[in-house]
Amino acid sequence: MPRPPTKVLARAVALVVVLTLAVGLWSWWRHRDAAESGPLALTGSVQATEYQVAPATAGTVTEVNVAEGDRVRARQPLVVLDARALDLQVTQAQEGVRAAKAAVDAAEDDDSSDAEVTAAQARLAQARAAVDLAKVQQGYATVTAPHAGTVATLVTNVGQNASPARVLLTLVDTSDLWVRVYVPETRLGEAKVGGRATVSSDSTPDAQATVSSVASTAEFTPNTVETEDQRTKLVYEVRLRVTTPAGDLKPGMPVTVTFS
Repeated sequence: MPRPPTKVLARAVALVVVLTLAVGLWSWWRHRDAAESGPLALTGSVQATEYQVAPATAGTVTEVNVAEGDRVRARQPLVVLDARALDLQVTQAQEGVRAAKAAVDAAEDDDSSDAEVTAAQARLAQARAAVDLAKVQQGYATVTAPHAGTVATLVTNVGQNASPARVLLTLVDTSDLWVRVYVPETRLGEAKVGGRATVSSDSTPDAQATVSSVASTAEFTPNTVETEDQRTKLVYEVRLRVTTPAGDLKPGMPVTVTFS
């Protein structure tokens, strides 16, 4: 039986390859269009507003009134520093007021000139201001909570030295949750400030969220994004504020955000 010519066989093989590629390309294109036309769903993680608490003055820690996991209220005393030097400064300033007041009384009782009386009164005002300043600095010895929240980290103990450059603890406001996602440039129009989305996870009921900010500049997807097909895209960071209900969501929890 004669074999088919070589050119005919080659053309047949080429035709099969072209048809295979065409079918694959059509399937990929249809899948892409379906994904692009469906609801915008992205992977993100729950974040919470954090407050890093540091003292306004240097000193030795004498009291730590909280532990990690404690719930605290706004302005609750958290850490106390040694205030003996600050107490002495207040006492010294108060003595200065007494001395300045005596000088004013003496100037007014004597035949002092108006200028001398005015100067004595000015020194009294300065002394009183020094007392106010000393009391403010005295208050810095008690480090209070800037906001209600939960103590997430505590990195100080009694006897350690504290300074304004060193964070003593971190508070997390679990009532103020938000989610960060990265939206592909081609679908940025679907994520607008004020827009709504649903936040879902494997272990909690769905929560509602509102877009609070959209980055003005693009970036390549950060490595922290878990979905492989999102890692090499040009994206914009979008933040969504979780509205209701948010009680079951926890900071760090992975979630899926589906835009409305």
